Amino acid sequence: MIRTRVNTEKACYNLVVCDGLEPKDNMDYKNSTILILILIILGLGYYNYTLSNKIDGVVSQASVNAESGYNKQEDCAKQAQSFFNYYITDPAERNVDEYSNHYNSKLDKCFVLLQYPITDSNIYFSEYLFDAVEKKLYGSFTAGASLKPPLECKTLDKFCYSKDTFDTFVKTYME
Repeated sequence: MIRTRVNTEKACYNLVVCDGLEPKDNMDYKNSTILILILIILGLGYYNYTLSNKIDGVVSQASVNAESGYNKQEDCAKQAQSFFNYYITDPAERNVDEYSNHYNSKLDKCFVLLQYPITDSNIYFSEYLFDAVEKKLYGSFTAGASLKPPLECKTLDKFCYSKDTFDTFVKTYME
């Protein structure tokens, strides 16, 4: 029987354990594994940190927007009251007339809808939609008690022929 001696160090070069011997690269392998795990943990921590900041930023921006929207609605209500007093100069008439206001966030405008009855020998009803800040007339509607046909129905620069058409037009600005 012929025996040959094998260099166990070379035969076990890239293995973790070989015949109870630890090769030279085992320490490098352990260090590399630990380094990779540390990098993964740091990467996940950084990702979590940036995601958390983004979420906090979105939430804080949403609260700023909500607060800003609330302030604009509040300012719109004040502007509408001022417009109503400007447009209806007679204090006695203000007791009969009504108005409603709405801040339209899509258009970034404050609208006011004036509603008032006209009592002469006949009973009439009128509504006017204005931009409360610019005092621009967007639409008007006047009709007798039956509301048909209207005496006046105008939306921007177009004529309309029914209360429903006018109400639909107003709804686009007041919602």
